[in-house]
Amino acid sequence: MLNRGSRRRIGDGNDTLIYEDQWLPMPSTFKVCSPKRLPDASVVSTLIESPGKWNESLIRRNFLPEEAELILSIPLSVYLRRDSFLWHFNKDGTFTVKSAYRVAISAMKRFEAFCSSALCPLCREGPETVEHALWRCKSVKPEWNHCPLFSDLNKLKIDDFLGRVIWVASVANLENVVNFITTAWLVWNNRNQSLFREKAKCWGDSWTKATLFLSGGKTIETQNNSSAIPSLVIKNWIPPSFGTIKVNVDAALDVGRNKFSVGIVIRDSSGRILKSAALVFNGRTSTDIAEAKVIYEGLLLATSSGLQPLSIESDSLNVVRLCNGEISTRNDVFNVICDIQFLLSRERKTSISYIPRSCNRVAHEVARRAIGLENSVIMYDPYPIWLQKLALSDVLLSFSFVE
Repeated sequence: MLNRGSRRRIGDGNDTLIYEDQWLPMPSTFKVCSPKRLPDASVVSTLIESPGKWNESLIRRNFLPEEAELILSIPLSVYLRRDSFLWHFNKDGTFTVKSAYRVAISAMKRFEAFCSSALCPLCREGPETVEHALWRCKSVKPEWNHCPLFSDLNKLKIDDFLGRVIWVASVANLENVVNFITTAWLVWNNRNQSLFREKAKCWGDSWTKATLFLSGGKTIETQNNSSAIPSLVIKNWIPPSFGTIKVNVDAALDVGRNKFSVGIVIRDSSGRILKSAALVFNGRTSTDIAEAKVIYEGLLLATSSGLQPLSIESDSLNVVRLCNGEISTRNDVFNVICDIQFLLSRERKTSISYIPRSCNRVAHEVARRAIGLENSVIMYDPYPIWLQKLALSDVLLSFSFVE
């Protein structure tokens, strides 16, 4: 079950084989399907040009277009963290029994669709239906011995294994329901091992194995800290306090063309623009990754320009909370968040805060205008008239920011 829903999250790429391991964000195999044009033992680091940057030309030459886009969409760690694992079927990349239940039910339905009416190749005593393969076959009965519902399940007059699942769901707690589904998955996997790989020793007490697996797979709920949510409803941009530099950032996505852009505007306490930039990236991405990427780029631009202390503002509440460590994730945005937190650890006088979209109009417009351009990096100097007008409007509106 864990193998079915997990894939590698790429860090430095040294521990992940290109053609053998599960690492593409593409169910159901997560594996590369493109023809092998690189050596069999090639690792993903082969495809990385420099820290945080894919070798786009190499990838497009050696992979099918769809897979090339998928690879380019995976965010890399600038500071070269090791490859690790994530659970694909949960938004934050962590394993939960609820998500495992959904995966197992989906797999069981597919198995039902592919079952034939031929005799069971293990016992030769019944048709190879899902019910027989997972429950009635004498080869699999011992796998269920430690199931607390085994006796009751045996008494049920049911000819459909899905019916057994539904019955278990109606009488058992969630832990036992997921354990039941996981055991079914192990029985199916053992059956396939015996039939196609001649690994007869793989049989055992699947219920106990499932229990042990699930007991080590539960996640710790993170505390819902709402400190990133402002207590006042702010309608307009507010200048930073004297001596502080404010960095407003935003991202824009063009899903149709597999591109996204980020906009950065850096201003002082008078509202004067100190720096403004936009960057355009190729490849599909998620909103969280794009919003995290622009915080990283904004932080990098300001610190490399010697600007301190910093107040960074984003209109992505989820990403702000991730950056501040108020919530956690194991999904693909993890690498970017870790890179941001690394920079924050070096720049002690920096804060990251959430603001509504209405307070982030200038950065939003910088990102929006950049998405249609061919340049990958746009440094505004001198600042165009439209940017100066928006910045001035922010300053004028800041005098009436409270409700």
